[in-house]
Amino acid sequence: MPSPPDGTVSVCIGQCRIPAWADATHLARGMALLPCALHPEITRYHRLEDRLARLTARLLLRKSLLFLGLDRESTLATWRREPEGRPFLADSDADVSISHANPWVVAGVGVNCRIGIDVETFRPLELDTLTPYLTPAERQRIAQAPSPDEEALRCWSLREAILKADGRGLLAPESLIRDIGTARTAAGAAWQIQTLELDGGCLTLACDRQARVQQKKWEFTELLGE
Repeated sequence: MPSPPDGTVSVCIGQCRIPAWADATHLARGMALLPCALHPEITRYHRLEDRLARLTARLLLRKSLLFLGLDRESTLATWRREPEGRPFLADSDADVSISHANPWVVAGVGVNCRIGIDVETFRPLELDTLTPYLTPAERQRIAQAPSPDEEALRCWSLREAILKADGRGLLAPESLIRDIGTARTAAGAAWQIQTLELDGGCLTLACDRQARVQQKKWEFTELLGE
């Protein structure tokens, strides 16, 4: 696929379900595909499950960048982090965002735009831990939903996606987290939100402008080059 022309706003969302059989051998195989500078971001986690999730996110970025024709960036050699921890690729028009919620891992690449993504797998919740951060309208909607836990996770995924795109994450003021609809892009516009398909969970994309979005699913073995 050729590199997107100037002015094109494209987003590729890569998805992968980590298989239960993935082990330390697969971890080592994937690590060999990444720059050595990225290895500490993975090995600092003790649990194999956590290491595999972070490895898979970076391998998904490689695939998504290649899919968009960004061969130079696909090496991840220019991977950096902003002071607040948000990842970026130096000297590039590509913006990146990653998220994982066992067993799903997702990675997004936006060209000529700023993005944030969040994935949540549907699961039982202690709703009291989330409701203080939601608006009254959302609380009412959750109370009336056939599955309150799922609706609450959708509300939370929206916040995570916007806050990742914003760059402050959960360091943002509590008032902004609660009333996330007031969040604005650097240009002062509302974030463009898309809810994307995901089996057994929810996947939310926040973008600072309208974008052409493509979803790609890759098997774990494909990410390893098998």
